[in-house]
Amino acid sequence: MNKIYSIALVMTAGILFCTGCSVKEIRSLCPCTLVLDFSEVDTSVISEADLYIADGESFLTEDVIDVDGLETDYMTEVPRKQIHLGLWSGLEATGRGAGLAIPYGDDSPPVYFHVSEIDADAEVVRETVRMHKNHCVMTVKFDWKASDLEKIVLHGNVDGYDENGNPTPGKFMYELVQDEDGSCKAILPRQTDDSLALEVNDGTGILKRFSLGEYIAQSGYDWNEPDLKDIVLELDIAILQVSLTVQGWDTSHRFDIVI
Repeated sequence: MNKIYSIALVMTAGILFCTGCSVKEIRSLCPCTLVLDFSEVDTSVISEADLYIADGESFLTEDVIDVDGLETDYMTEVPRKQIHLGLWSGLEATGRGAGLAIPYGDDSPPVYFHVSEIDADAEVVRETVRMHKNHCVMTVKFDWKASDLEKIVLHGNVDGYDENGNPTPGKFMYELVQDEDGSCKAILPRQTDDSLALEVNDGTGILKRFSLGEYIAQSGYDWNEPDLKDIVLELDIAILQVSLTVQGWDTSHRFDIVI
């Protein structure tokens, strides 16, 4: 009877171990189911998202999520501990795993991301995904057409984002190309100061310099908003004025140009 009783105890322990980690002592050995809710993501703008999950020591999960094709929530298993979640869209070929590095000479890709720290010490954890717009499309309109010898160059002090979504300090440079109407476009990362500048040079020196960061700051534009607004700047050299319009605002602002 003792032998049979011992066998029964072993079988019972095995059953308990396999039934959803129901024993408190071994619960920490079981994974947590992370449920990602994409219902608030605009799939007309974001069709795919790069998923990165880490535990502070290494990447646990990397995946590409077809957001537009999701019929239910996205689910994955993670360890029952503090984890880092990153969802990035628009990285193209410039991504560095979790985060974004903008090569010197390029502007920013149209990046959206959701970054958070999650306590996964539970059987199931749900996270609502909100992919915030972390780029600003800036259109610059000139009242003159640059000559073939002139270059119009943007300079800034942010060259991307770290894995936590914070702007990274570094040299940013992008040469603007004018359209037929004299306008240019550049995509900017989130700025941390007013140093953004536009320079016109002919290869031998700077002909004109515009302190765009200061004009943007004086307009009341907020680089800390969750979703960055787009900007239109009109530079009128003849009357030495700049007009700045922010997407969604009813009014534009005018400033005197100091060259």
